[in-house]
Amino acid sequence: MVAAWVLAALRPGLPVSAAEGAEQLAYEAAVRDFDLGQWERAYQSLGTFESQFPESTLKAEVTRRRLFARAETEFSKNEFPAAAASFAEYVRQYPTDLRAGIAAIRQGQCLLKAGDAAGAVAVLDAPDGPFARQLAGGISPDVLFGGLRVKVEALRALKNWDAAIAVLSQAEPLAQSPADKAARLLVLSQTQEEAGQLEAAAQSAEAWLEALGENSPVDRRAEAAARAGRLWTQAGKPAAAEAAFSRNLAPGIPLERQREAVLELTDSALARKDLAAARERLQSFLAAQPANPANALLRLRLGQTLFQQFQASGGPTNATPEALALLSLAAGQFGEGLSNSPPPDVAGPLNLGRGWALWQEASANNAIERFREAGTHFAAAASLLPRGLDQATARFKLADVYLRLNQPAAALTNYLAVTRDYADLPAVQQDLLQPALIQTAQA
Repeated sequence: MVAAWVLAALRPGLPVSAAEGAEQLAYEAAVRDFDLGQWERAYQSLGTFESQFPESTLKAEVTRRRLFARAETEFSKNEFPAAAASFAEYVRQYPTDLRAGIAAIRQGQCLLKAGDAAGAVAVLDAPDGPFARQLAGGISPDVLFGGLRVKVEALRALKNWDAAIAVLSQAEPLAQSPADKAARLLVLSQTQEEAGQLEAAAQSAEAWLEALGENSPVDRRAEAAARAGRLWTQAGKPAAAEAAFSRNLAPGIPLERQREAVLELTDSALARKDLAAARERLQSFLAAQPANPANALLRLRLGQTLFQQFQASGGPTNATPEALALLSLAAGQFGEGLSNSPPPDVAGPLNLGRGWALWQEASANNAIERFREAGTHFAAAASLLPRGLDQATARFKLADVYLRLNQPAAALTNYLAVTRDYADLPAVQQDLLQPALIQTAQA
């Protein structure tokens, strides 16, 4: 712009005074800051122009831009009430300006961030407002799409799911770029999930994955597949869930997403009592990542699966060499999981599982040292697990160990703890309370 002015100034017959040149240069510098989105600098330079050239024919344009720059500066500083007031002032003073629609959208954003979701919806819904007029005229689809996104977020904040879904349908023809199309489908899936429309949310997640395309970042596509799988699971569609999660087992998918998929597919196999399939899937993944510390949860699940196979083979009443081999494998997986400093929420179940496996081994072989080792893990589980049936079970089995080791006083302390501290829990009442009372009498 400066170069164009200089060329014009040098043309014969178009003399420009030094004062006019300084004014033009100051204007163009301020406008350049504005067009680049350097709002605070633009606000200051436009103000300087107003002071230096109060009689300029460009002053009206400068004043208009300066108001908008002030609002954006306040927004960038998280001064949302002030920014909302400045954007509203812009709309009031320049209602027919093309930028008035953007100002209305930004006002809605400010109100939403300030906690006034209803006010944001009212601004964007106002029939005589610039946003509504521009929406009716279809002016600047990308800007209108952004405004509808703000309206959707405000409606979600108000828990008005049906209205939010309707606005997302209204936004579909305005989502013209691949990024906007994918973004609309993600928000649609999230809103449908919030509305409890789980199957529709899963379908939208599948559509989001398709809209992302093969050229999008692999972690984004993995996120979409995982979202679809989770929603299909919640919707009670296990076959569709397995198909979605299976996509994340492909080469190149981030390991954390592969790990998540293996766990979900394992849980699905366990839900249909297919222990062999669950075991095979877990072992295949762990064989490829044997030393990864993040695999503690997978080792917990594999240990639990092997322990269930042991129980299904006859358990302690049929301690065949094959059954004891399963028990040893289960104990080994629990131990592997514990060897990598797992977080407490995983360490608790790992200790409980290893305690059970060692208890069964000790019972089959009458191995006193195995009982002691089992007791160590039951004690650790009792300290790590949250209050509930599993923690009560750990205390009960620790008492069993003490009784087996001929330490009845210590056993009595733990049996009484089960009857006293967990008696209000229905699961404990059903499974443990009567056995704990009987064992208390024995102790």
